[in-house]
Amino acid sequence: MPSAATRIAVVALLGALSLAFGLWGYSEYLVGARAEQYGRGVLAMTYDTLQLFVLNFAPMGDGGRIPWPLETARFLAPTVTLYAFIEAAHTIFADRWRRWRIRRVKQHAIVVGQTPEALELASTLGVPGRDVVRVDSGTLDELEDAGIRGAQVLYLCAEDNLDSAVNLAVTLTRIGGTRIGTPLKAYAHISDPALATALRARRLGIAASPQLRLDFFNLQELAARELVRRQPMVSGPVVIVGLGRFGRRVLIELALLWRLHPGPDRLAVRLVGPDAARAAGEITGHWRVVRESCDLRCADTLDAEVPTPDRVYLCDEDEQAALRTGLTAASLWRGGTRSVVIRLNRLGRHGTAFHGPGGELLDDLDGRLWLIGVNELACRPAVIQEDLLEHLARAIHEHYVAEQLATGEAMGVRPTMCTWEELAEHYRTASRDQAAHIGAKLRMIGCTLAPSDGDGPPHSLSADELELLATVEHQRWLDERTSAGWRYGPQRDDERRLHPSVVGWDELSESERDKDRNAISRLPDILNDVGLRIVRLGPPN
Repeated sequence: MPSAATRIAVVALLGALSLAFGLWGYSEYLVGARAEQYGRGVLAMTYDTLQLFVLNFAPMGDGGRIPWPLETARFLAPTVTLYAFIEAAHTIFADRWRRWRIRRVKQHAIVVGQTPEALELASTLGVPGRDVVRVDSGTLDELEDAGIRGAQVLYLCAEDNLDSAVNLAVTLTRIGGTRIGTPLKAYAHISDPALATALRARRLGIAASPQLRLDFFNLQELAARELVRRQPMVSGPVVIVGLGRFGRRVLIELALLWRLHPGPDRLAVRLVGPDAARAAGEITGHWRVVRESCDLRCADTLDAEVPTPDRVYLCDEDEQAALRTGLTAASLWRGGTRSVVIRLNRLGRHGTAFHGPGGELLDDLDGRLWLIGVNELACRPAVIQEDLLEHLARAIHEHYVAEQLATGEAMGVRPTMCTWEELAEHYRTASRDQAAHIGAKLRMIGCTLAPSDGDGPPHSLSADELELLATVEHQRWLDERTSAGWRYGPQRDDERRLHPSVVGWDELSESERDKDRNAISRLPDILNDVGLRIVRLGPPN
């Protein structure tokens, strides 16, 4: 079917021909008495010709021979009018039909924004069998027209660098005020990582709604996390150049990964940048896992002597500077495959020149160079949908594994001694349930959550608070097990759903109580892994 532009061009051409033939024909028809009655001026004949488009042939009511150009215009002009009417009706009703259909579609995805991130995400979501609706600004009318009541997931990726409140405003005023017909997952991009963390804390502080699962994400953090997970664990020194949001997050993610794969020594990391020493102090002050897992050395520039690195992350906020360093600093090229990682954002497309789908245009140093874009890493549903609860659940499991490794347990000896990716789904669900209850536990002792880099000291759980929360955690676990059909049995039997701990706190053995106490005592460190800490609220006014 011809495009709308082609159809409009054809109508315009036929209209112009109708007008030309009409003027030509009337110039021959209006002679003698007719010319005196109707006039042969250009304006008069133009007016009469335009009447042909609405089936008005007044000058031809006197009979007589009609010139062929005028006869042609008599039929061609109304045809153009009819076609234009049909085209207009089609446009109007097609749009109404599209809006009616979209309003009633179910289980689709909505992407808000015109940013590169929104376009990348919409493209990634566009798989066969999945409807994706993209809207510009996320007004209530737009969301209604996009079928928000039946949507499965909503991504808010408007340009909040220009309007810092845009994604948050849509989340609070549109999603919060719209009656949701089906459960919805909503993910709002927040460019300020501190604000994103603070909003996550406030979301975790309330009871989760079965109708709305809401999270706030930062693309730089997601991209850094995904980058570290995509590569095998490092075994030697690491160099990080540029300590902005991305570079700092790479360091944190390396430390988290190192905790599960510890070597004989701490991970050696050299931080390079004019503010490297200050950044190192801030990071180690707020992130315990970095203090315990990494041996940090700082340098202002790469000119300082650097040992042969196992991997280099070039994360300068100036993307062109990062690219220039990667292509000129030959001392960094001594590692293996993908050992020189260049983080790009707006220049992300440059990576295709080194390792594009159509073949390389530039030498990537035998695979050592890896140019990676933030959008390429982060703008994928699987990455964004790993929300705060999922991160907490992962942290709960990883702390458990690290604690067992410290006591001499080996990976693989039990079903739970494995990575999160290898963990059976029912164990993952148990960790998610435990994570979802953190906010409720803290409220019981007058506490809440705050970003780990905020003002004021964190709250240390007292012995009484630890004991109280341990009993609450056991009761939560007990309720979850009994609702799933588990019963007491002297020996654990997963097939028959029997467990010796399916009893009240007073009937538990001391060793079983210690498991709950340990789970609570790990809570501050678990929260620290996702950038949060426990703080005590002051007495209400």
